Amino acid sequence: MYKKRKKIFKIIRYSLISIFIFIVSLVCLGVIFYASGYKVNWKAKKIEKTGMLLITTKENGFRVFIDKKETKVFHNRGINIFENIYKLPILPGEYDVEIKKEGSKTYFQRIKIEPELITRIESVLLLPESITEDSIFEEKILKYSISPNGKKFFYQLSEDRKYYLYDIEKNEKIPIEIINPKFETKRIDWSKDSENILIEKIDSEKKTNYFLIKTREIKNSYLVSDRLSFLPSLEKLYLSPKKSDEFFGLDKDNILYKINTQQNTTDIVEVDIKGFFENKDYVFFLDKKNDLIKMDANTYLKEIILERFEVFDDFKIISLNSNIFFINNKSLFYIKDKNNLELIEKDTESLYQENNNRGFFYTNGFEIWYYDRTKKIKTMLTRFSKEIKDLQEFYEYKYLVYQQGTDLNLIKKDGLFTQSINNNIENIKVFDKNKILILEKLNDKTILRILDPETN
Repeated sequence: MYKKRKKIFKIIRYSLISIFIFIVSLVCLGVIFYASGYKVNWKAKKIEKTGMLLITTKENGFRVFIDKKETKVFHNRGINIFENIYKLPILPGEYDVEIKKEGSKTYFQRIKIEPELITRIESVLLLPESITEDSIFEEKILKYSISPNGKKFFYQLSEDRKYYLYDIEKNEKIPIEIINPKFETKRIDWSKDSENILIEKIDSEKKTNYFLIKTREIKNSYLVSDRLSFLPSLEKLYLSPKKSDEFFGLDKDNILYKINTQQNTTDIVEVDIKGFFENKDYVFFLDKKNDLIKMDANTYLKEIILERFEVFDDFKIISLNSNIFFINNKSLFYIKDKNNLELIEKDTESLYQENNNRGFFYTNGFEIWYYDRTKKIKTMLTRFSKEIKDLQEFYEYKYLVYQQGTDLNLIKKDGLFTQSINNNIENIKVFDKNKILILEKLNDKTILRILDPETN
């Protein structure tokens, strides 16, 4: 009896040991499979190789939802100390990813996970649900102009018609008394560095007057005809794109002059020109043969870009370097590369140079397109139901902001994410890469607000 019982216990013991070894082996095998990127797909009832979802963002304190289910992601500090990386092994398939944070709008993106591959959601931006109600500026305005750097605001009040400069960084309102408020403002031009403003005004006798406003030292502003009495009688005056102490001028006989205000000198650049255009380091004009001429604003060397060229009202030229030019004319988008002129697109409305000079964004009706000049490929980012205007790069140059009517919207440059920001918008200006100066119209008042994702 004793031997029989001992034999049974022995069998049980060996059975338990075998079961334990089997379980341990199974767990180890599972760990090995998991470490190798495999997971059990219970729906498909099979083991599959996973892919990896990587989320990069400066945000924190958010929650991630995959197909409406909250999912834990693993945090890793990135190479950039200001950027966080979150990773999640996930089975192959298509998923809806939502990133949520209290007080912020939800970030949504549809993704496709491939086995053994990394799918990235980069530079996630969580905008505030509403822009702060505190405005930095609120006035009844007749005319205005925003500086190229987005930090200065020149305007004329509706009531007394006086002019002011508002410094956004200093929160300072500066009166500009040199300009006669009774004169009609025809043109407002800023220098590239936002230091000078050239104001073209028409007096009661229909005579053109030019005022140069020095934004750093308003007291040094002047009426051009008073300060530069040596000038010939000019029909048009333009700021030099490179030198703050120089102008270009056109007289009634279409003679183009270069004017140096420090040396009080004028030089004839070209006679009988038919059009004048500025851009970055160059000025462009049409000569008497209708050739489009490029002139370096520093050296004043001239070069024919296009022969027998007809310019239309929507003409815009952007110089990438001394040999490559992007031209929008009569709704046609061209690239001029050395001796080649290539038509890229028809029916274009607006053309915007990418900050890294790799390509261009352009609008075509209700569509936003991107042209990669290195690959010579054009891609439609998105299509809307309203006309698009005022496209600008935003947030580390990863996004675009644009207007549709009075609505301000956001789109990622890969076209995978869009979001509404605000409405009742009259104008916008992106500055410091990550901030937007927003002009709203409320009844008869213009309101300035600043959207800063890092502080709002």
